[in-house]
Amino acid sequence: MVHEALLQRASRKLPPSVRELAVFWTARSIGCSWCVDFGAMLQRLDGLDVDRLTDIDNYATSSKFSDDERAAIAYAEAMTADPHSVTDEQVADLRARFGEAGVIELTYQIGVENMRARMNSALGITEQGFNSGDACRVPWAAPDVPSAESR
Repeated sequence: MVHEALLQRASRKLPPSVRELAVFWTARSIGCSWCVDFGAMLQRLDGLDVDRLTDIDNYATSSKFSDDERAAIAYAEAMTADPHSVTDEQVADLRARFGEAGVIELTYQIGVENMRARMNSALGITEQGFNSGDACRVPWAAPDVPSAESR
């Protein structure tokens, strides 16, 4: 839980939609139904457009996604399928869009989601109905976790 709280606090360079769509793509492509369910809930509670998630398979051509979102999803796709397929040009494009700190944040978020999704899948953890509309926002900012500013 502490790691998740710190991860959320440190993720401030990217626009939320860019970060969340890349993470969602990662979870979905691995097949982690828990992660997809939970991720869709987080996007909904953050006020993001979750209706477009049904068109995520067509992200490269869909008008529902911005160029920045498409670039982040393509990066998540490459990192998740075969990290060696990520090109220098792709990273340079992301750097131009989001800066060095944004690329690091995006890479870390995708990497962590790869770990979470693979662990949950291996353990047989499946969706729990988080996106049903009944769930409340997760309190990431736990009071016992020091902020980055206080260190």
